[in-house]
Amino acid sequence: MRFTHNCVTTAICGVSRATLLTGQWMSRHGNPAFAMFTTPWAETYPGLLRRNGYHVGHIGKWHNGTFPQGKFDFGRAYSGTHWIREADGTKIHVTQKNENDALEFLRTRPTDKPFVLTLAFFATHAEDQNSLEFLPQPASMELY
Repeated sequence: MRFTHNCVTTAICGVSRATLLTGQWMSRHGNPAFAMFTTPWAETYPGLLRRNGYHVGHIGKWHNGTFPQGKFDFGRAYSGTHWIREADGTKIHVTQKNENDALEFLRTRPTDKPFVLTLAFFATHAEDQNSLEFLPQPASMELY
């Protein structure tokens, strides 16, 4: 599905993500900054879908307290920098990491059940302590 007109309820990414996950305003879900929302997990869309047989995944930014790994069938949460060091020591751009993890989710999901994947990109955020701030992957540099 492609969304061509989008709005957020707040300029804070984690709070907006909590709103998307819970379907509630900040005053109701209880996350005013980067804490875990207070809405019971069973009332979130990933919780409802998983309880009803969906294979549920989340990849990328979280910023809602500690990532609840056990609430997802496939979960990879990361943020903070545009370049991530892999287990083998190589560096990978966070957008490429998002893509690799999303493809792994799609390849490894059970084919006999429905699925939902939340893919939360980080690269649209500035690295505030970096003088360049926005660090696109090399393949995207011609767009800037």
